[in-house]
Amino acid sequence: MVVVGAGPVGLLTAYRLQSLGLSCLVVDKRTAPSKASRASTFQPACLDRLAELGLLAALLPQGRQVSLLRHLALPSGERRDWSLACLQGQTQHPFRLHLEQHLLCELLLQRLTRRQAPGQPPVLWGQALVGLGRNPAPDQPGRLEAWVQRSDAGARPQRLTARWLVAADGAHSTVRQLLQLPFDGHDLPAPVVRVMLAQLPAAVGAELAGLTYLRHPLGSLSALQMRTDWRLILRPGAAELDSALADDRWARERLGQLFSSVCEPSVWQDLPMVHDHYRVGQRCVGVRQVGRCLLVGDAAHITNTRGGLNMNFGLLEGLDLADSLASASNQSAAQQQLAVANWASHWQERTTSVLLARTARLLDSNPVFEPNLGSGSPERDATVLIKACLLDLTISRNNRNHAR
Repeated sequence: MVVVGAGPVGLLTAYRLQSLGLSCLVVDKRTAPSKASRASTFQPACLDRLAELGLLAALLPQGRQVSLLRHLALPSGERRDWSLACLQGQTQHPFRLHLEQHLLCELLLQRLTRRQAPGQPPVLWGQALVGLGRNPAPDQPGRLEAWVQRSDAGARPQRLTARWLVAADGAHSTVRQLLQLPFDGHDLPAPVVRVMLAQLPAAVGAELAGLTYLRHPLGSLSALQMRTDWRLILRPGAAELDSALADDRWARERLGQLFSSVCEPSVWQDLPMVHDHYRVGQRCVGVRQVGRCLLVGDAAHITNTRGGLNMNFGLLEGLDLADSLASASNQSAAQQQLAVANWASHWQERTTSVLLARTARLLDSNPVFEPNLGSGSPERDATVLIKACLLDLTISRNNRNHAR
């Protein structure tokens, strides 16, 4: 089996496959693991699975557990708080873990290395996928063919064969492009701006919970507290883009405006700050399986960053794919085809009905924190929505396996 992409989804899928006794080769076009700051929220459903796999204990001390979610309106100061303790009894981990994804990748690489033969690396780095050859239907004889190539001058493509190829190679997936699969959806009109600060002004820190959604007439802000710093996400308007993306001056000015009722705007001017930006969108492939190729994670779907759901969804679908392949590994080709087809149709349906639908709602108005949703009990409504957005990323694994 070949996994293309050594990000969190690819590595966790490979780790699970090997745990279940299936051989797996991971290739990545990068020459080394990335430590770039990317997705950094692990939700209760994923924490439960990571604990089952014996991975979570090593990760918990490196992250920040966040159980309090806050909706804060400024300058009025109105706030609403909810605790993820409402998930008690439905999860072993009623909190979010704010943790850089590369720390999970580093742990997985360590664990995968232990299982390799001496001198055999867990990932073939610097191997770019450059072509797909024979790609038979799963119930047909033969193996899939793929070619990888190093970037070294004079390097020639190498042929790989595999029963399955798992595409976990990100939003700009080479596998998806080689399969000529449309990535339908839309990009949001403007990038988001992210600033990272080792500390906040004391008066601002006193107003924020570990996860805070701030509303202000000038715009919105999302604040995530990490173990050693804060991440603040700002959303500039179209007319502000040039100045917002050029350097950190726009961000400092906007933070001063957003929190002017809390502290003097000037306090933001000299705080050490890391400033960057990235584009977001809502896109999805139409199918998860083409012959022996299977798409997971960002290769199959991307969402806006609100809610911190996209990576978690990819991790869960990758684990479920590994379980599906392992359960059918000793069965007939037709039964393997059925198991994979069931996996593909299930996750495709959940992507559109759960992941994309919920992140779109979060983008519209942060409905997790909307009061008075119709039942007459804001607390009960909020609890239901928190459970839906943070726990029920997929139906119960046991229920789905039983339905197969």
